[in-house]
Amino acid sequence: MEIRVTHKRFLLPLAVFLLAFSGSSFAQKQGSSLLNAIEKHDVGIFGGGATYLGDFNEKDLLYRLKPIVGVMYRYNFNPYFALRGQAGYTRIEGSSKDYYGDLPGFPTGGSMKFNRSMVMIDGVFELNFLPFSPTDKRRQKIFSPYLALGVGVNFMGTNSYNNNPQLDIAANTYPELYGEPGKAFPQSFVLEIPVGFGVKVSPVKRLTIAGEWTFKKMFYDDIDGFTNRGGGSFNLINDDWVSTITVSLTYRFASNWKCDAYRGGSSGKLLKGLKARTYKVNVQQSAAKDLKKGSNVKMLEGRSENDSNRLKKKKRK
Repeated sequence: MEIRVTHKRFLLPLAVFLLAFSGSSFAQKQGSSLLNAIEKHDVGIFGGGATYLGDFNEKDLLYRLKPIVGVMYRYNFNPYFALRGQAGYTRIEGSSKDYYGDLPGFPTGGSMKFNRSMVMIDGVFELNFLPFSPTDKRRQKIFSPYLALGVGVNFMGTNSYNNNPQLDIAANTYPELYGEPGKAFPQSFVLEIPVGFGVKVSPVKRLTIAGEWTFKKMFYDDIDGFTNRGGGSFNLINDDWVSTITVSLTYRFASNWKCDAYRGGSSGKLLKGLKARTYKVNVQQSAAKDLKKGSNVKMLEGRSENDSNRLKKKKRK
Protein backbone atom coordinates (compact mmCIF):
# COMPACT_ATOMS: atom_id res chain seq x y z
CA MET A 1 0.00 0.00 0.00
CA GLU A 2 1.45 3.32 -1.07
CA ILE A 3 0.71 6.35 1.06
CA ARG A 4 1.44 9.89 -0.07
CA VAL A 5 1.76 12.74 2.42
CA THR A 6 0.74 16.10 1.00
CA HIS A 7 2.26 19.37 2.37
CA LYS A 8 4.49 17.86 5.04
CA ARG A 9 5.36 21.25 6.51
CA PHE A 10 1.84 21.50 7.92
CA LEU A 11 1.97 18.24 9.87
CA LEU A 12 4.26 19.50 12.67
CA PRO A 13 2.08 22.55 13.53
CA LEU A 14 -0.97 20.30 13.36
CA ALA A 15 0.60 17.79 15.77
CA VAL A 16 1.48 20.61 18.19
CA PHE A 17 -2.09 21.91 17.97
CA LEU A 18 -3.61 18.51 18.72
CA LEU A 19 -1.27 17.94 21.68
CA ALA A 20 -2.12 21.35 23.12
CA PHE A 21 -5.80 20.62 22.61
CA SER A 22 -5.67 17.30 24.44
CA GLY A 23 -3.54 18.75 27.23
CA SER A 24 -5.87 21.66 27.92
CA SER A 25 -8.98 19.48 27.68
CA PHE A 26 -7.88 16.88 30.23
CA ALA A 27 -5.86 19.05 32.62
CA GLN A 28 -6.33 17.92 36.24
CA LYS A 29 -7.96 20.35 38.64
CA GLN A 30 -8.54 20.26 42.43
CA GLY A 31 -11.40 21.20 44.73
CA SER A 32 -14.27 23.22 43.29
CA SER A 33 -12.24 24.08 40.17
CA LEU A 34 -12.32 20.37 39.31
CA LEU A 35 -16.11 20.34 39.41
CA ASN A 36 -16.28 23.50 37.30
CA ALA A 37 -13.98 21.93 34.72
CA ILE A 38 -16.17 18.83 34.46
CA GLU A 39 -19.12 21.16 33.84
CA LYS A 40 -17.43 22.23 30.60
CA HIS A 41 -17.14 18.85 28.84
CA ASP A 42 -19.50 17.78 26.01
CA VAL A 43 -19.43 14.45 24.16
CA GLY A 44 -21.68 13.32 21.34
CA ILE A 45 -22.27 12.07 17.82
CA PHE A 46 -23.09 13.65 14.48
CA GLY A 47 -24.43 12.59 11.10
CA GLY A 48 -25.54 14.03 7.80
CA GLY A 49 -24.32 14.31 4.23
CA ALA A 50 -21.04 15.08 2.43
CA THR A 51 -20.26 16.19 -1.10
CA TYR A 52 -17.41 17.62 -3.12
CA LEU A 53 -16.70 20.82 -5.06
CA GLY A 54 -14.04 20.66 -7.75
CA ASP A 55 -13.37 20.20 -11.43
CA PHE A 56 -16.47 18.04 -11.96
CA ASN A 57 -18.76 20.18 -9.81
CA GLU A 58 -18.36 23.93 -9.42
CA LYS A 59 -21.89 25.04 -8.55
CA ASP A 60 -24.10 22.32 -7.07
CA LEU A 61 -23.78 22.51 -3.25
CA LEU A 62 -25.72 19.23 -2.82
CA TYR A 63 -23.95 17.29 -5.57
CA ARG A 64 -24.27 13.52 -5.06
CA LEU A 65 -24.70 13.89 -1.31
CA LYS A 66 -23.36 10.86 0.60
CA PRO A 67 -23.87 9.88 4.28
CA ILE A 68 -21.33 10.94 6.90
CA VAL A 69 -21.16 9.80 10.55
CA GLY A 70 -18.80 10.61 13.39
CA VAL A 71 -18.06 11.34 17.03
CA MET A 72 -17.10 14.60 18.72
CA TYR A 73 -15.82 16.12 21.96
CA ARG A 74 -16.20 19.77 22.97
CA TYR A 75 -14.42 21.73 25.70
CA ASN A 76 -16.32 24.92 26.61
CA PHE A 77 -14.10 27.74 27.89
CA ASN A 78 -17.10 29.98 28.58
CA PRO A 79 -20.59 30.62 27.09
CA TYR A 80 -18.98 32.21 24.00
CA PHE A 81 -15.90 30.12 23.14
CA ALA A 82 -15.38 26.37 22.73
CA LEU A 83 -12.79 24.00 21.28
CA ARG A 84 -14.07 20.93 19.45
CA GLY A 85 -12.37 17.75 18.31
CA GLN A 86 -14.16 15.42 15.90
CA ALA A 87 -13.64 12.43 13.62
CA GLY A 88 -15.96 11.48 10.75
CA TYR A 89 -16.21 8.91 7.98
CA THR A 90 -17.78 9.27 4.52
CA ARG A 91 -17.46 8.36 0.84
CA ILE A 92 -17.74 10.90 -1.97
CA GLU A 93 -18.16 10.33 -5.67
CA GLY A 94 -18.44 12.25 -8.92
CA SER A 95 -18.34 12.02 -12.70
CA SER A 96 -16.96 14.26 -15.42
CA LYS A 97 -20.14 13.68 -17.42
CA ASP A 98 -22.16 15.71 -14.91
CA TYR A 99 -20.25 18.88 -15.80
CA TYR A 100 -18.18 18.49 -18.96
CA GLY A 101 -20.09 15.88 -20.94
CA ASP A 102 -17.69 13.96 -23.19
CA LEU A 103 -14.07 14.67 -22.29
CA PRO A 104 -11.33 15.09 -24.89
CA GLY A 105 -9.55 11.85 -25.77
CA PHE A 106 -12.16 9.55 -24.21
CA PRO A 107 -14.08 7.05 -26.31
CA THR A 108 -17.64 8.14 -27.11
CA GLY A 109 -19.68 8.14 -23.95
CA GLY A 110 -16.61 7.64 -21.79
CA SER A 111 -16.16 9.60 -18.58
CA MET A 112 -13.99 9.92 -15.50
CA LYS A 113 -15.72 8.61 -12.40
CA PHE A 114 -14.34 8.54 -8.89
CA ASN A 115 -15.40 7.13 -5.54
CA ARG A 116 -13.18 7.64 -2.48
CA SER A 117 -13.54 6.93 1.21
CA MET A 118 -12.54 9.66 3.66
CA VAL A 119 -11.70 9.76 7.37
CA MET A 120 -11.61 13.39 8.53
CA ILE A 121 -10.09 14.40 11.88
CA ASP A 122 -10.47 18.07 12.80
CA GLY A 123 -9.82 20.47 15.65
CA VAL A 124 -12.22 23.42 15.48
CA PHE A 125 -12.77 26.64 17.47
CA GLU A 126 -16.40 27.63 17.97
CA LEU A 127 -17.51 31.24 18.48
CA ASN A 128 -21.07 31.62 19.78
CA PHE A 129 -22.73 34.89 18.80
CA LEU A 130 -24.97 34.66 21.89
CA PRO A 131 -24.11 33.29 25.35
CA PHE A 132 -24.90 29.57 25.31
CA SER A 133 -25.15 27.05 28.15
CA PRO A 134 -27.23 23.83 28.20
CA THR A 135 -27.02 23.90 32.03
CA ASP A 136 -28.56 27.36 32.40
CA LYS A 137 -31.09 27.08 35.26
CA ARG A 138 -33.26 29.90 33.93
CA ARG A 139 -33.23 28.35 30.42
CA GLN A 140 -32.33 31.68 28.83
CA LYS A 141 -28.94 30.80 27.28
CA ILE A 142 -30.22 27.89 25.22
CA PHE A 143 -29.94 29.20 21.64
CA SER A 144 -27.14 30.68 19.56
CA PRO A 145 -25.81 30.80 16.01
CA TYR A 146 -22.07 30.13 15.85
CA LEU A 147 -19.01 30.24 13.60
CA ALA A 148 -16.52 27.35 13.35
CA LEU A 149 -12.92 27.55 12.11
CA GLY A 150 -10.09 25.06 12.50
CA VAL A 151 -7.55 22.71 10.95
CA GLY A 152 -7.48 18.98 10.30
CA VAL A 153 -6.29 16.07 8.21
CA ASN A 154 -8.16 13.94 5.70
CA PHE A 155 -7.15 10.32 5.13
CA MET A 156 -8.42 9.43 1.64
CA GLY A 157 -8.69 5.92 0.28
CA THR A 158 -7.47 4.80 -3.13
CA ASN A 159 -9.17 6.52 -6.06
CA SER A 160 -11.29 4.23 -8.23
CA TYR A 161 -9.56 5.71 -11.31
CA ASN A 162 -6.76 3.23 -10.86
CA ASN A 163 -6.60 0.64 -13.65
CA ASN A 164 -9.12 2.58 -15.77
CA PRO A 165 -8.44 1.68 -19.45
CA GLN A 166 -10.41 4.66 -20.78
CA LEU A 167 -8.34 7.07 -18.69
CA ASP A 168 -5.12 5.54 -20.01
CA ILE A 169 -6.32 6.02 -23.60
CA ALA A 170 -7.12 9.68 -22.97
CA ALA A 171 -3.86 10.27 -21.10
CA ASN A 172 -1.85 9.15 -24.11
CA THR A 173 -3.38 12.02 -26.11
CA TYR A 174 -3.79 14.70 -23.41
CA PRO A 175 -1.19 14.13 -20.67
CA GLU A 176 -1.52 17.80 -19.63
CA LEU A 177 -5.11 17.07 -18.53
CA TYR A 178 -4.94 13.52 -17.24
CA GLY A 179 -1.30 13.02 -16.32
CA GLU A 180 0.86 10.20 -17.53
CA PRO A 181 -0.80 6.96 -18.66
CA GLY A 182 -1.20 4.54 -15.77
CA LYS A 183 -1.15 7.36 -13.20
CA ALA A 184 -2.25 6.11 -9.79
CA PHE A 185 -4.13 7.93 -7.04
CA PRO A 186 -3.05 6.14 -3.86
CA GLN A 187 -4.15 6.65 -0.28
CA SER A 188 -3.17 10.11 0.94
CA PHE A 189 -2.98 12.23 4.07
CA VAL A 190 -4.12 15.74 3.13
CA LEU A 191 -4.34 18.97 5.13
CA GLU A 192 -7.77 20.57 5.32
CA ILE A 193 -9.10 23.87 6.69
CA PRO A 194 -12.77 23.59 7.82
CA VAL A 195 -14.90 26.75 7.90
CA GLY A 196 -18.50 26.40 9.00
CA PHE A 197 -21.60 28.14 10.25
CA GLY A 198 -24.25 26.60 12.46
CA VAL A 199 -27.04 26.99 15.00
CA LYS A 200 -27.23 25.23 18.37
CA VAL A 201 -30.13 24.83 20.78
CA SER A 202 -30.63 23.06 24.12
CA PRO A 203 -34.11 21.43 24.16
CA VAL A 204 -33.59 19.98 27.65
CA LYS A 205 -30.98 20.50 30.33
CA ARG A 206 -27.49 19.23 29.39
CA LEU A 207 -28.45 18.21 25.83
CA THR A 208 -27.42 20.27 22.79
CA ILE A 209 -28.60 19.85 19.21
CA ALA A 210 -26.63 21.68 16.50
CA GLY A 211 -27.00 21.97 12.74
CA GLU A 212 -23.88 22.94 10.81
CA TRP A 213 -22.81 23.51 7.21
CA THR A 214 -19.04 23.27 6.75
CA PHE A 215 -16.76 23.81 3.76
CA LYS A 216 -13.36 22.14 3.98
CA LYS A 217 -10.58 23.64 1.90
CA MET A 218 -8.33 20.81 0.70
CA PHE A 219 -4.70 21.53 -0.18
CA TYR A 220 -4.96 18.86 -2.87
CA ASP A 221 -6.37 18.70 -6.39
CA ASP A 222 -6.47 14.97 -7.08
CA ILE A 223 -9.66 14.02 -5.26
CA ASP A 224 -11.31 13.78 -8.66
CA GLY A 225 -8.06 13.03 -10.51
CA PHE A 226 -8.51 15.90 -12.95
CA THR A 227 -5.55 18.30 -13.24
CA ASN A 228 -6.38 21.83 -12.06
CA ARG A 229 -6.74 24.48 -14.72
CA GLY A 230 -4.44 27.17 -13.34
CA GLY A 231 -1.62 25.16 -11.76
CA GLY A 232 -0.23 25.64 -8.26
CA SER A 233 -1.47 23.53 -5.37
CA PHE A 234 -2.31 26.54 -3.18
CA ASN A 235 -4.69 28.14 -5.67
CA LEU A 236 -7.99 28.72 -3.84
CA ILE A 237 -10.08 27.81 -6.88
CA ASN A 238 -8.03 24.98 -8.33
CA ASP A 239 -7.83 22.79 -5.25
CA ASP A 240 -10.84 20.63 -4.43
CA TRP A 241 -13.24 21.15 -1.52
CA VAL A 242 -15.39 18.87 0.63
CA SER A 243 -18.69 20.14 1.99
CA THR A 244 -20.64 18.60 4.90
CA ILE A 245 -24.12 19.24 6.26
CA THR A 246 -24.50 17.66 9.70
CA VAL A 247 -26.69 17.50 12.79
CA SER A 248 -25.01 16.74 16.14
CA LEU A 249 -26.29 15.65 19.55
CA THR A 250 -24.06 16.24 22.60
CA TYR A 251 -24.37 15.80 26.36
CA ARG A 252 -22.87 18.11 29.01
CA PHE A 253 -21.44 16.28 32.05
CA ALA A 254 -23.05 17.09 35.40
CA SER A 255 -20.99 18.95 38.03
CA ASN A 256 -21.59 16.26 40.68
CA TRP A 257 -19.94 13.62 38.50
CA LYS A 258 -16.57 12.46 39.83
CA CYS A 259 -13.91 10.42 38.13
CA ASP A 260 -12.51 7.40 39.99
CA ALA A 261 -9.06 8.94 39.70
CA TYR A 262 -10.18 11.81 41.92
CA ARG A 263 -12.45 9.81 44.20
CA GLY A 264 -9.53 8.12 45.96
CA GLY A 265 -6.76 10.52 45.02
CA SER A 266 -4.89 13.16 46.98
CA SER A 267 -7.38 15.89 46.05
CA GLY A 268 -10.25 13.79 47.43
CA LYS A 269 -8.40 13.22 50.72
CA LEU A 270 -7.58 16.92 50.92
CA LEU A 271 -11.24 17.88 50.50
CA LYS A 272 -12.34 15.28 53.05
CA GLY A 273 -9.82 16.50 55.62
CA LEU A 274 -10.75 20.13 54.98
CA LYS A 275 -14.44 19.38 55.55
CA ALA A 276 -13.65 17.53 58.80
CA ARG A 277 -11.53 20.41 60.13
CA THR A 278 -14.16 22.97 59.14
CA TYR A 279 -16.86 20.99 60.93
CA LYS A 280 -14.69 20.72 64.06
CA VAL A 281 -14.00 24.46 64.12
CA ASN A 282 -17.70 25.25 63.69
CA VAL A 283 -18.60 22.96 66.62
CA GLN A 284 -15.97 24.58 68.81
CA GLN A 285 -17.12 28.09 67.96
CA SER A 286 -20.74 27.16 68.61
CA ALA A 287 -19.84 25.62 71.99
CA ALA A 288 -17.85 28.71 72.95
CA LYS A 289 -20.81 30.96 72.12
CA ASP A 290 -23.17 28.80 74.17
CA LEU A 291 -20.76 28.79 77.11
CA LYS A 292 -20.34 32.54 76.98
CA LYS A 293 -24.08 33.02 76.72
CA GLY A 294 -24.61 30.78 79.75
CA SER A 295 -22.05 32.76 81.80
CA ASN A 296 -23.76 36.03 80.93
CA VAL A 297 -27.14 34.66 82.03
CA LYS A 298 -25.71 33.55 85.39
CA MET A 299 -24.14 36.96 85.92
CA LEU A 300 -27.44 38.72 85.23
CA GLU A 301 -29.31 36.36 87.53
CA GLY A 302 -26.77 37.04 90.30
CA ARG A 303 -27.06 40.82 89.89
CA SER A 304 -30.86 40.72 89.98
CA GLU A 305 -30.76 38.61 93.20
CA ASN A 306 -28.38 41.10 94.90
CA ASP A 307 -30.55 44.04 93.91
CA SER A 308 -33.62 42.32 95.31
CA ASN A 309 -31.92 41.68 98.68
CA ARG A 310 -30.87 45.32 98.94
CA LEU A 311 -34.44 46.50 98.36
CA LYS A 312 -35.71 44.17 101.09
CA LYS A 313 -33.16 45.50 103.60
CA LYS A 314 -34.20 49.09 102.88
CA LYS A 315 -37.86 48.30 103.50
CA ARG A 316 -37.10 46.68 106.86
CA LYS A 317 -35.30 49.77 108.01
